[in-house]
Amino acid sequence: MSRSGVQVWVGVRGGAGVTAAVCTALRAGSVQRVGVDLDLAGGDLAWRLGVDGVSATIADLVVLAPKDITSRELLPVSYEVPGLRGAVVVPSPAHPEVAETVEFDHAIGVLDAAQTEFEQILVDGGSGMSSAVLAACVRADHITVVTSADLFSQRQVRLLLNLLERAGARATVRLAPARGSRRRSVKAFARTLGVSLETERAARLPRRSAARLSAALRAGRLGVSGRRSGAMTRSSDMREVTRAYR
Repeated sequence: MSRSGVQVWVGVRGGAGVTAAVCTALRAGSVQRVGVDLDLAGGDLAWRLGVDGVSATIADLVVLAPKDITSRELLPVSYEVPGLRGAVVVPSPAHPEVAETVEFDHAIGVLDAAQTEFEQILVDGGSGMSSAVLAACVRADHITVVTSADLFSQRQVRLLLNLLERAGARATVRLAPARGSRRRSVKAFARTLGVSLETERAARLPRRSAARLSAALRAGRLGVSGRRSGAMTRSSDMREVTRAYR
């Protein structure tokens, strides 16, 4: 089987419509696919999809297999989505206080395991750039940033692009209008960044200055190897790095 495609949705603020977008993509698919909820502090992807009886989440997976996550460990926390043939979901932690137990390397392990079982991996990154979400972005083929065009959102999107470049992400990136935002305004903002809007042809992630990143980023403590398929840095480094985006 060829390497499965990974698509990540992230938002720059809560309520933008990230989870709704992932749900739509899962419903539209026809191949074996998995939705991975990395909105670790409050994700509700499984609930939105009507999944009942969740007894274990991605946090439990990390406890059971902290160093070597395989499909054998992943499948018990993958729940079938009612009415969607071939679709399953890996839920976020039931308790927000355990969100930080899922780190960069764990997310890499989950995605590696998912790629051996599913043709599409669709990731709900929520609105916070945790180390786990950053790992998914580094592995992604496509990243969709759900945003408005107000000044705060524009600043956050630029910081996010800087962070992704510094981390070595090679995904194509596009913007999608957040819930309640004006498509025309978001399209104009996307044009200034050199990226596309939704279904238009996606552009390569532009190289941006890292001037706004934290001192940790500027000091080069990421330790990025440049290999798309390998573990890129320590989880402790990633926690420090993602603070630059928040």
